[in-house]
Amino acid sequence: MDEHSTNRAADPPAPSGAAVKARHFRRHPAALLHMPGADTAPIEQLLRAAPDGDVGLREDGGRLSLIHRPGPEPRLLAATSGSTGPAKWFHRGQESWIASFHVNADHFGIGPARRVATLGGPGATLPLYGALEALHLGARLWMLHALRPDRQMRTLASERVDLLWATPVQLRQLSHAAARRALPPAPCLRDLLIGGAALDDATRTMARTLFPNAALHQFYGASETSFIALSGPDTPPGAVGAAYAGVEIVIRSPEGETLGPGREGVIWVRSPYLFGGYEGGDAAGNPDLRREDGYLSIGERGILDPATPGAAPVLRLTGRSGRVVQVNDRVLRLDMAESDLRRIPGVEEAAIVPLADARRGTVIEAHLLLAPEAGYRPWGALRACRAALGPRCGLRRAVLHRDWPRLASGKTDYAALAADSGGDTDAGGHADGARKMPGEARG
Repeated sequence: MDEHSTNRAADPPAPSGAAVKARHFRRHPAALLHMPGADTAPIEQLLRAAPDGDVGLREDGGRLSLIHRPGPEPRLLAATSGSTGPAKWFHRGQESWIASFHVNADHFGIGPARRVATLGGPGATLPLYGALEALHLGARLWMLHALRPDRQMRTLASERVDLLWATPVQLRQLSHAAARRALPPAPCLRDLLIGGAALDDATRTMARTLFPNAALHQFYGASETSFIALSGPDTPPGAVGAAYAGVEIVIRSPEGETLGPGREGVIWVRSPYLFGGYEGGDAAGNPDLRREDGYLSIGERGILDPATPGAAPVLRLTGRSGRVVQVNDRVLRLDMAESDLRRIPGVEEAAIVPLADARRGTVIEAHLLLAPEAGYRPWGALRACRAALGPRCGLRRAVLHRDWPRLASGKTDYAALAADSGGDTDAGGHADGARKMPGEARG
């Protein structure tokens, strides 16, 4: 393999003492758990059952329950976020997460001296990871998923939380709530770990305003891979960072050719943190998933930027394979286009749904959640979207929402948006009602 096309981080530090023998999740004697407004029993039950086979948490209607399936190996059962389709259950060895617990303990000093918080429900993998890591390493933990964003912000400040796990969506919710309630920033936070979606410049600015003393650490990964890349203070804008400790990143063409620095292709990774597989087999889970010679790909695309002298190469994402469409002979990367829409003043959330069109092949529909003071009428919103996306963007409709459809993870529910979309644009008609959409404009 071409060594210039591979981004390999140093091996993770070896844990010492009793930690070497830990193959299952445990609760460190110093760990303290706070879960205002919610029942701690499911988390406690998971930790007690962890040594004995498969364990996980199921979230149904906001209620958590333990999944426990005796087996020969300690494994975690969890579900993908389901942002682009039905959530898929998968399993991974508990030691695959424990290995990264020790990497983060070394990198961020997570242990009894740290005060850690998560914002999302533990039915999603990111907050579940942050919670289990904190409890395993002995930190004091606040799980704040049962609180409104304004109360989350107040708790972070009053409890002097110094390390927070968050998604970009959750940061935007905190920012909008803080603005409406005139809440002060939380200078106590020292480390902000951001993952789960692309971090755009506007959300990064919001985060720095909320937490002026925090170092921002963007990480990239997936439920299937866990950590892939982690940013640092010298990571250039637009990159998600260098390979996480113990991870090897390779960029390949769709035909399997290893690509050199600066060439865009499919991201493949090899690491000790990969999952075991989907329940029911990989074929039933993700059609984009591939395995080859110890490497795994879930179909996401990116570029490895050449390293500057003395620095590791950094990874830039160019989008998921399923989030790239051809519109008017133009390649449109939907994640980047959504970031452009969120820069429109007054837009709190934005999503793009591609639509089949009998004459043009593909056009797009913009869905927007506006701030109460934004004052856009549907036609004004359509014009603002077209100005943000540029000519020949193929935008045929803008839909304004009162309520934003979200998954349990907090991510946008694209399946719900697609179900409520206008379908083929030549067919006419828009499915109003379920999401209480007050207006739409068509071009």
